[in-house]
Amino acid sequence: MPNEQSVKYQAVLFGDFSKILPTEEIIKTCIGSFFGIGLLPNGNNQEFDQRTNKLEPRLGLQSMRNGIQVNFSAARADIFVNPLPGSTAAGLTLETFTEQAQEITKIILELFQPKVNRLGFVHEKFCEPMTTEKLQSLRKIFICPEMDIFAEKPISEWTVRACALVDFGGTVNQAVNVIHALNRVLVQQADPSGFKEYDTIHVMIDINSGVDKNIDGSLETIQDFFNQALAQEREINQRLSGVIYG
Repeated sequence: MPNEQSVKYQAVLFGDFSKILPTEEIIKTCIGSFFGIGLLPNGNNQEFDQRTNKLEPRLGLQSMRNGIQVNFSAARADIFVNPLPGSTAAGLTLETFTEQAQEITKIILELFQPKVNRLGFVHEKFCEPMTTEKLQSLRKIFICPEMDIFAEKPISEWTVRACALVDFGGTVNQAVNVIHALNRVLVQQADPSGFKEYDTIHVMIDINSGVDKNIDGSLETIQDFFNQALAQEREINQRLSGVIYG
């Protein structure tokens, strides 16, 4: 939909990243390894470590070209971007982000050889601005009458969420969690044309492998997961849009 606004693309590697710290040696290595794709280290990230009861420094990377960031925590690496209007990431599509996340992942695996056991893929967006009448009609679609306790009252916020197990083939070869959540929200957003405020639906699609079954952490499997997750996200988005916009 032309008036929709994506607000977050995210690819997550879960595993052991505890040794990837912003040391002088690692920072020099990252400059040499990631500079070719436009990423530079930054040392501003911190994570609360329950073992030491302190905030510990963590390595981060940020793109000079399109705003993609990589944040390393002890148990995960988050590759993400916020493609908001007026930012360097504004023209980035989910497809292009997925390609670049796979390229970044390849370098991470070659450079640090972390043990990856789970994966995640997230897309968040705001739907187009909606009238009160439109939001009320959607409320009746997504909330059954028996559960809509204040059916005749204006509701400023409501949420629906579902998680299903979907079989992924290929080298992934396991059922993964496919989550979609819809929230009725008031968006307050600044962009180059000024300040905007409007009511709409926030859509979050989260696809992740389960905690009860490790995934093969090879590059082939990780890339296969992200490709299948992208295809699944596109199918869900299309089906949701058919309901939301009619």
